[in-house]
Amino acid sequence: MQENSKKLFFLVLLVPLLAIIIAFNPLSGGNSMASSTWTGTTTYWANVRTGPSTSYGVAAVDAPGTNVTVYATVSGQVVWGGISNWYRISSLSSNPRYIYGGLVEATTSTSGGGGSPSPTAAGKEIIVSLSRQWMWAYQNGVEVYNSAVMTGRPALATPTGTYHVFLKLHPTTFTSPWPVGSPY
Repeated sequence: MQENSKKLFFLVLLVPLLAIIIAFNPLSGGNSMASSTWTGTTTYWANVRTGPSTSYGVAAVDAPGTNVTVYATVSGQVVWGGISNWYRISSLSSNPRYIYGGLVEATTSTSGGGGSPSPTAAGKEIIVSLSRQWMWAYQNGVEVYNSAVMTGRPALATPTGTYHVFLKLHPTTFTSPWPVGSPY
């Protein structure tokens, strides 16, 4: 009986210790943090918050063009454009600071604009930045045109992804599926 009591005592001590180790392990978070850091630039005035939602307090405000280091990407509140990514711009060992993902663009670009063509770009390629509301057109990897664009609003967000042109129709008339006077 004495031996069983000792085993139970050590088990009672071991379980909370394991729970603490798992809870504070940065690799076991349920918020899908990224494993590598990268740099970016704010595209507009950005509230730096203490959590990934507008309900968290504002710790600072970054001006457009502010360089930031992103330590992790977490899923949080969708503010606009269907974007749920929030970027942690403070190290994992310091107080959390987050910027909404729609306000940060990676600075890995090699072109003068903000988009960059595929490494093996041949032919025509168009890149649209939803966060900057800007478009770049390339011919054989060389930028030939760029312009401001207006993409979908939050209620009818622009779908993201890579798209290919399979068919060109001329002339074509586009019509809205929404009735006249609809906000869409």
